[in-house]
Formats: sequence, structure tokens, C-alpha cells
Amino acid sequence: MYNSGMKTKRKSPGGRATTELVFSAYAGDNSEVFPHVLRLHVPRGTKVADVTFGRGVFWKNIPPDEFRLLATDIKTGVDCRNLPYRDGEIDCVVLDPPYMEGLYRSDDSFAGNGTHSSFREHYSNGDRPTELGSKWHDAVLELYVRAAIEARRVLKPNGILIVKCQDEVSAGIQRMTHVEIILNLMRLEYYAKDIFVIVRRNKPGVTRVIKQLHARKNHSYFLVFQLGATKSKLNSINIMRDLTDVRKAALGFQYKVDVEAKIPALALREAAAEWKRDTSGNCSGEDPRSRRRRTARSHRKKKG
Repeated sequence: MYNSGMKTKRKSPGGRATTELVFSAYAGDNSEVFPHVLRLHVPRGTKVADVTFGRGVFWKNIPPDEFRLLATDIKTGVDCRNLPYRDGEIDCVVLDPPYMEGLYRSDDSFAGNGTHSSFREHYSNGDRPTELGSKWHDAVLELYVRAAIEARRVLKPNGILIVKCQDEVSAGIQRMTHVEIILNLMRLEYYAKDIFVIVRRNKPGVTRVIKQLHARKNHSYFLVFQLGATKSKLNSINIMRDLTDVRKAALGFQYKVDVEAKIPALALREAAAEWKRDTSGNCSGEDPRSRRRRTARSHRKKKG
């Protein structure tokens, strides 16, 4: 029989108070931060394909038996855009391609001989990545997108893609690489699940400076994506589409998930050219013939 005078004991919430957490920003290097990324997002014992392994710096502080690591890169003859794995075979893909536009130049400078020259040995096999339709920073973004398309093929449902990147100034223009990557990969139905900021302990310098126009980059990112994003997780893109009031097809954001996928920069250039042809540069979208008639009427009014 129920006794209204008795008080039921409130259920205590589980868990414990602690500061032993994984945080979003660290001062350190890749080998110190990468274990935190795996600890939070990749279960032990899963199959991880590091497709830009390089010297294996990421894995320096990770026990070799903790994951089933498949280590490849361009120096071993494996292109991150054409992986030797079956569809849906991999639990996690790690992607760290060259993220400096100087390493994509077709001339002999190849990142120059100054502060960036040391990157050639760590992030390149000495050749410009082939089959890229873009130049400069657009080539950097294109490689990320094409590699993400291939990762999409080999990842299991809800698989994890870990991307290392850094923003840069290209041709005097600030390029927020991590934002560009996030927006493009969300179009490929990757959910931007987490972000880690790595800040250098030392101060980067330059060989010569006349006048500084942008803050010198002393941080980089680990971006964590999950494949198979739901509509609610992609809601920010839907909001952006509504605010801009632009048809999806007009800007070419519908990527084909194959090697023939349009690159973002090319799609935008084509859309801009189409818009210019349709409107003759008139921002209001007014028909050129109507505009001429309106201009003629305006002249007649002035004369009258």
C-alpha cells in the first residue's frame, strides 16, 4: 500500500568529479596530442590505416600492439587517393598530406629554400602530387577532398577519419584551411565530430620581413570526422544553404563519390562564370535587355 508520507530516495547520478579529461587544445607536438585523439575516438584493437605515415611521428608514444596499424604513404608507392583496401574494410583512416601550397608548385622552388624547406623531407617524396587540376592553395584543398573521397570508400559505416591540417596565407590571402576542409567534407556526409588545436612551444620565425600583415601561424589542427552523418548533425550546412538561398546545383556542391568528383575551387569558378553569363555582372540578376530599357527611360527623364 502506498504511503504518501514516505519520501522516495532520489537516484544519485553516476560518474565522478575529475580533471583527468581529454582537452581540445594542447601545447606540444603531434606525438603528444595524437594519443589523446585516439583515446577519445578510436577503440583499441581496431584497424587503422595511416595513409600518410611518413616517419611515423604520430605513433611515437603509442604501443605497437594497441591498434592494427596499416602504415603507407607516397614513398612506399601508395597514393592516399587510391588505397589498396576493400570497400568498408577500415575502422579509422589517418590523413596528413602536405598542407603547404609551396609543396604543390610545378616550378623548381618546391617550398623554397627558407623556413619551409625542411618540410620537403618530412611531407613529400620530392615530386608535386600528380593529377591535380588546381594550383597553389586550391591544390592543397583538392588533395584533401580527393583523399577524403577515397577514405569514404574504405571506411566502415560510422568509421573515423582523422585529418591533420594547418591554415596558411597563400598569395597574400588568408586561407582558413580547417574551415574549408570541414565544409567540404560535410558535403561528403562526414560529421565534424571534434577538433584539437596543437600550439607550438617555440616561436616560429621567418628569414626576412618588411611588414607583417597576418598573425604568424604557430598552431595546427587534428580534425575528427565520422562517416555517415545524420541530417541533424549536418544541420549547420542546411542553415547555410537556406541563408544564402542558392540552389545546390548552382554552386556544384554535389560531389560524385569517385575519382571524377569536381573540386571545390573549380565548381565555384564554374558557378561564378555561369552567373556572370546569365546576369552580365548585374548583382540583382536583372535581365540585360530590361536593364537597357530602364537606363534609356532614365536618360529621357533627365532630358525632359
